[in-house]
Amino acid sequence: MPREIKQGDRWFQTENTGLAAVLVALDFKFWDEEKACDLREVNGKVKATWVFEESVHDVEAMEVLKAWKNAEKYCEDNPMCPIGTAVAAVKNLKIFNKGVKEGIPLVGYELGSNKMWVPKGSDKDKKLSQIPKAKRI
Repeated sequence: MPREIKQGDRWFQTENTGLAAVLVALDFKFWDEEKACDLREVNGKVKATWVFEESVHDVEAMEVLKAWKNAEKYCEDNPMCPIGTAVAAVKNLKIFNKGVKEGIPLVGYELGSNKMWVPKGSDKDKKLSQIPKAKRI
């Protein structure tokens, strides 16, 4: 049976999945272990709202939110703090994912015993694709 929020209960909720990942890394418990998030369709898009217990191990969710909102300064000022470490990890993952999504991959060609990698769609890629002996890897 789902755990209901009642008058007097204290909880924390966020629509930011990155912040939710930080809270999980810090061992925050979901408000309802059977239903970690509330899914709602709004204007044809599904939105998740993650609901947690308000605190864990004397750490308040609002402290984590403040660190999240000012991540660079918080992490610089608190390099050994578990909150800073968790925030930095998730923020770094976002940077990595953006790089992979927006980056230009290299494509490989074998020409005889030589292998070469060139940016996809570049002039070199176009030239190599026209050479019959150059085989795309």
